[in-house]
Amino acid sequence: MNFIKTFLAALLAFVVGNIVILMFSLIMLVVFASVIGSGSSASVVPKMKGSSVLVINLKDGITDAPITSPFVTDGLGSVHINNSMTILQAVSAVESAATDSRIKGIYINVGYMGSISLANMEELRNALEVFRYSGKFIISYADNYSQSGYYLSSVADRIYLNPEGAIDWRGIASDVIFYKGLLDKLDIHAEIIRHGSFKAAVEPFMLDRMSPENREQMNMMLNSIWDVILSDISESRGIDKQVLSAYASDLTINSPEIAYDSGMIDGILYEDQVIDMLGRLAEGYETIGSAEITDDVASEEEWVDGNDIDDATEENQDGEYGIAAYETEDTVGYGKLVDAEHADSEVLAGDDVLTDSSDYSVNTTDFEVAGSISPQPAMISLSDYAKSIRISRTGQGSKHKIAIVYADGEIIAGDSRNGMIGGNTIASKLKSARDDENVKAVVLRVNSPGGSMTGSELIWREVELTRQKKPVIVSMGDMAASGGYYISCPADMILSDRVTLTGSIGVFSLMFDVGDALQKNLGITVDVVKTNPSADLGSGFRRISGFERQFLQKQVNEAYSTFVSHVADGRNMTVDDVDAIGSGRVWSGVDAERIGLVDGFGGIVDAVELAAQRGGAEADYTVWEVIKTPDNISTIVRLLLGTEQIKLNPLLGKSFRYYNTVMNMLDAKNGVQARMPYDIELM
Repeated sequence: MNFIKTFLAALLAFVVGNIVILMFSLIMLVVFASVIGSGSSASVVPKMKGSSVLVINLKDGITDAPITSPFVTDGLGSVHINNSMTILQAVSAVESAATDSRIKGIYINVGYMGSISLANMEELRNALEVFRYSGKFIISYADNYSQSGYYLSSVADRIYLNPEGAIDWRGIASDVIFYKGLLDKLDIHAEIIRHGSFKAAVEPFMLDRMSPENREQMNMMLNSIWDVILSDISESRGIDKQVLSAYASDLTINSPEIAYDSGMIDGILYEDQVIDMLGRLAEGYETIGSAEITDDVASEEEWVDGNDIDDATEENQDGEYGIAAYETEDTVGYGKLVDAEHADSEVLAGDDVLTDSSDYSVNTTDFEVAGSISPQPAMISLSDYAKSIRISRTGQGSKHKIAIVYADGEIIAGDSRNGMIGGNTIASKLKSARDDENVKAVVLRVNSPGGSMTGSELIWREVELTRQKKPVIVSMGDMAASGGYYISCPADMILSDRVTLTGSIGVFSLMFDVGDALQKNLGITVDVVKTNPSADLGSGFRRISGFERQFLQKQVNEAYSTFVSHVADGRNMTVDDVDAIGSGRVWSGVDAERIGLVDGFGGIVDAVELAAQRGGAEADYTVWEVIKTPDNISTIVRLLLGTEQIKLNPLLGKSFRYYNTVMNMLDAKNGVQARMPYDIELM
């Protein structure tokens, strides 16, 4: 009887417990759905005031392609709602802000940035360069500037730094991890078959340092990218490139004062002071520039840095108030410039009010303090502002569409999964765009180090078929190398960023023999029964024979021949010309344009505009991103049931990327591979 009671009590507890868990799950489902709904693209965008400042801080990062999962991680396993935006959204928002009368200027604060590639940084910076032509201001501030953050911020009219801040300025580098020594210690033998002396993807498993060929291409790539960064900053800041490079070599920029004296920043302020300045700028109490005030009457020539006394004169003749900034040895101030006929009581409040004589020259004896007003600026984040922007020429929903297909990630055979692009999935999207009569042209955005040769061939075929029916423009992101270039080469036009990594026309095959490692280190042995001599080829428990090596080398050589032929056909080059720049060699966008692998420089917005022009819809089109729209409710249900995978960065951090790359390279389904040498991170 006691047993029955105990059993029934346990059964009741089990049932009640499961009911509680089910109810809790349902409650969490509703809560998550409501939170995600509020954070989705349909969320309410804050109302903008008439004088607003657009804020770029990039803390949520900028991605190449839309993230279809509503969840992201902070790197420690904590999952939260995805608030990142794509580079297309970011650039389109900056372009729209240039003509939006409510936006008075842009405030850049890159003290902390989320994930953003250097290529996307270049595209955003180019958009900000164009924004400056609108006449609106761009102000930058950071407690500390990273090199990439300073590169973006250098486009600003003024750059400010915290009094205790710093600029990280030391040049760029890229390191490569080699595993050969570890494999030798573990008695693991790498079976490597490749075509091309520059195809360095397998070098970490066969060498303990870079080969001369790999070092040559790495030096060329890094110097090309560094030159782009130096050239852009030099043009914006008026500092010679060689001087900037010397600053990095000598680690010169080691304090805010030296940064100011060297011309890399315009002032040393706290953020609250910069916010006050933004308020004055947004309300029209200040202009970008300064005027020299002396005891003598100042001539028009003494007005410098963008303050035009003639413009102020013309405005005052019409009874309006001109705006000016001034500086003396003792103080820097801002105020309304008025003529002698206007009494001080008529002057709108500013920091310091300047009056002038009838000929509109300025004298220090004629100014008096009218009180200090620093209105708090109305601010809207770039991500919030981007949500209100519709990417179209009509502003309504045109029936003419420019389709964007994203190839973002490593290429695998089969369907896309876990951040990797499947050949079947991308091929299906291209076919959908090709068969849609309203689609006038297709943009293929490629951000991929390559991967499976089979997956790349499937995508290549669909690009080729689509090109025969309507224009196809490839837009390259941070990298479009090896398989990434394989799928790009048949397009009508290829645009890249100057810092894009591309080329890497080469293939390889990689296997490991762990038989000795298991026997010597763990005492594990493997025996086999087979019908034919090579039935266990690729099992990983024995060395390959000379005959098998010849067989695999023939496969690799044929794959390379196919790759080179595709590039030759797509780029109107000879096979010999492609082979001369191939052999697995990686090129920067600058060099790729020089040797004919790309047609010109431009970002994804440029590619869309070019596609619309080629498709005859430049005056009337809407952008269609061919993506799977996330179903938030279904995602949460799958999450609760354990069937939804959320990609988390483990505590290993960046090291996990190396592990992931190796595991994908060893995936037997990928076979012969067209892959970048390794993931390159510019430090």
